[in-house]
Amino acid sequence: MGIVSMPNLPQKRVRTVILSSQAPEALVENINRRGIDIITVDPCCDIPSPVASHADMLINHLNKNRIIVYSSIFESISDKLQSIGFEVIKGNLTLKTTYPFDIAYNALRIGRFIFCLKEYTERELLNYCETNEIKIVPVKQGYAKCSVCIVDEQSIITSDLGIATQAEKNGITALLIRSGYINLPGYEYGFIGGCCCKLSKDIIGFTGDIKLHPDYVNIKEFLLYRGIKDAALCEGTLNDIGSIIPITEE
Repeated sequence: MGIVSMPNLPQKRVRTVILSSQAPEALVENINRRGIDIITVDPCCDIPSPVASHADMLINHLNKNRIIVYSSIFESISDKLQSIGFEVIKGNLTLKTTYPFDIAYNALRIGRFIFCLKEYTERELLNYCETNEIKIVPVKQGYAKCSVCIVDEQSIITSDLGIATQAEKNGITALLIRSGYINLPGYEYGFIGGCCCKLSKDIIGFTGDIKLHPDYVNIKEFLLYRGIKDAALCEGTLNDIGSIIPITEE
């Protein structure tokens, strides 16, 4: 077992993920059946309760064995991450319950780029990118990570036009889909990135039945063109659970 070297982009079968402690039981069971261990994220009272345990709101995998974690959950998760080989960095910025003061860790890392609302992003995360030649791409969408399904290093799926536009400008092909059709209690709807995870180089798992999304035909075609299959990790409508972060692989 080794650490996923490029954040969000495992090359082999995933063995460990980070996931909300509030994730549905059926989802957890199906992930475990695939031989995948789960490190759970406890709720954080500094951000709104519907997203209080969302991994993409509190954690960001920087590169290889480096990962940054929000200070209030640091003690509860750092030992588990260190035990599998991670260097865990404690974030400094204090989150708040109102947007955009809750988005400090919700930056989208894809290949040598990171998309984020820079003014409100954790400084330690930005410093790492600046010193490791990771290009910072400013976007207006603060929830950049949960807005995007990462397909591969050159491809994404999103309902956010601004992110799609910036991705295309930087050589990343973006499939633009309709907003909505994803559950997130407490909000009108959730986002595509918050309900998926790459389970291997050629499989993306979804927290529900992606076939129920009205743009599924386009999504399936987009994935298959890149040699990737979709897999339902539970039944019913897609649920935004704050992303599933793959951190180790075979």
